[in-house]
Amino acid sequence: MAVTRQGIVVGFNPMAADILGVETEDVLDGPLFGLFAEGGGNDAFIDTITEAIQDDKPVIDRIVGIGTGEGARSLRVKTSRLRDGGGGIVVVFQDITEIEALRHRDREMAESLKVQHGELQQAYLDLDRKSQELEQTGKRLQLVRLGATGFVLLLFAGLGAFNFLGGLPDGLAPSGASLSGDGSGAPSAGAMPDLYTVAPVPARDVVTMSGSLVPGSVVNISAPFSGRVDVKLFEYGVPISEGSVLLSLSSSEQQTRLADARSAHIKARRSYEDLENWRNGAEVRESRRRLEQAQYALADAQGKLEDTRRLFERGIIPRQELEGQEQLVRIQRDALASAEAALQSTLERGDEESRRIAALELENARRSLEEAENSANNAIVVAPASGIPFAPVTEKDEQPIDLSVGSRVEDGRTLLSIGDIEQLAVAGQIDEVDVAKVAVGQRVQVSGAAFPRVVLTGQVAAVEAQARAGSAGGRSGLASFRVRVTIPSVPEEARQVVRVGMTASADIIVYENPAALVVPTSAVIAAGEGAAVRVWNDERSDASPTPITLGRPLPGGIEILSGLSPGDRVVLP
Repeated sequence: MAVTRQGIVVGFNPMAADILGVETEDVLDGPLFGLFAEGGGNDAFIDTITEAIQDDKPVIDRIVGIGTGEGARSLRVKTSRLRDGGGGIVVVFQDITEIEALRHRDREMAESLKVQHGELQQAYLDLDRKSQELEQTGKRLQLVRLGATGFVLLLFAGLGAFNFLGGLPDGLAPSGASLSGDGSGAPSAGAMPDLYTVAPVPARDVVTMSGSLVPGSVVNISAPFSGRVDVKLFEYGVPISEGSVLLSLSSSEQQTRLADARSAHIKARRSYEDLENWRNGAEVRESRRRLEQAQYALADAQGKLEDTRRLFERGIIPRQELEGQEQLVRIQRDALASAEAALQSTLERGDEESRRIAALELENARRSLEEAENSANNAIVVAPASGIPFAPVTEKDEQPIDLSVGSRVEDGRTLLSIGDIEQLAVAGQIDEVDVAKVAVGQRVQVSGAAFPRVVLTGQVAAVEAQARAGSAGGRSGLASFRVRVTIPSVPEEARQVVRVGMTASADIIVYENPAALVVPTSAVIAAGEGAAVRVWNDERSDASPTPITLGRPLPGGIEILSGLSPGDRVVLP
């Protein structure tokens, strides 16, 4: 509607009458404050219009309410100034009651979801805290078990030393103590102790890992899209060369996706081109044409008004005809203001921000089209490398899919693996007790029940840094770490019996000494804060404690780093 500076409604179209629930005839040429004859809750609407008139500033976009109770509605109001110089305005308003109701429901739902999210987040934090507490408790129990084991070993060693020294209270015999019962320093008849002669022996400490044989290098091939297998040109286990055609896929869904992507790209390109030349485009030209028509119509109406006024002053025509022509001029002025506002709105749709948005939409459409075209081009699946095709070798517990002609595959699912069997690897897990001993580069000997006369040599290639709590392979529920052992070369005779997927046992050599001095663990006794063994002296026919430096526990005893020499004889309990 159009309102003069004096607050008189001079333009009011049928849609405005429908929204406000009044008759056009009752409103035109009447005061603005008489627009709402009854009811209340319309102050915001009236205030917006009077503010635009008094401040001489347009209202860009304001939401106001009209009516009360069940009849309350929301209006989006915009105003612009009339170009006639009289200070009047044009008011454009839209009923957005349903939109506001939807927004209100969305805000309520967002608040509800926010509260629920907070509750879920707190529950997750509580669960994480309890999980950490359980993890700490498990570690403390493990340390207690290890401490108890060490205590038992020390207890048995002490008991052995106590029995050997005849039950002396301090557990150790002095260096001049006699091994015989008479105190002479020589063993009594038939009382010669058991002796162990120290000699260099090969010593080795291994960590055994169970796993399965896998190809040394693997290339996984995934489905480019969801579709159906039309052609299959390979067999599992039969060597293939790089570039060989493996499968041919088809998909009506992919063709539809490609067509949609092309259509979206064309639309985005046209929109971008239209905005690039927006000021000279069809919509702007049409808005300018309507503005010119409104200007011509107003000029024509004003000319006719002058003629009508002269005829009225001469008494040739009645006053009603003059008032009708004046009303027509007011209508044409309103039409001109509407045309000017429409042109301005049309020009704003082609501003810099709109062009940037159109450019981004065009770029997104181009990328979607490229992805769809690439997927369509990958309908022919070729081998990316030479090797042997296998069922998928992945970290996931996936069942191999059926690749027979006519079967369906899903987008992104691993179809098959191509492996290089010139090299093999063993993938397995080691629990947290042994993983500290294992390092990359350590030598490994691989054997298996299916190839008993073949021992393969490899090395540790990788030790996983993150534990897999509760995974298979851990002892007593201990966390385990994945370890990969590579076998650089497989002898020709071994290839006849070794197959991918066979169970293998990998002995990781964590320590090796070809000339180690090893004594039975039972021969070691406590000596103050250290350890000692009793070395036999033939000349004195007795044994005296000799301090030693202990090395690594080994399957045959314990390694002695210092304190003993080859040929020494150690007294056993």
